[in-house]
Amino acid sequence: MERIKNVIREYEEIAERLEAGKDHVYRKTRFGENEDISVQTAGHYRRLLSHYKEIVARNEAKKKQSGKKQAGTKR
Repeated sequence: MERIKNVIREYEEIAERLEAGKDHVYRKTRFGENEDISVQTAGHYRRLLSHYKEIVARNEAKKKQSGKKQAGTKR
């Protein structure tokens, strides 16, 4: 889970830099020109972030539930 949390931090930085125009991502068009796709790439990172954050939230909720069950079974 720590690995996913680190990836979340890294992807947030990347998305912010792309949105701010500090970094750029280009692709070649069929005519050989460079097309800036930084905004679309930042959007892709944002979608990944939302999925990863859901995974972390679900995992932490499961840990809390299992912790409550274990606390209830103590004698």
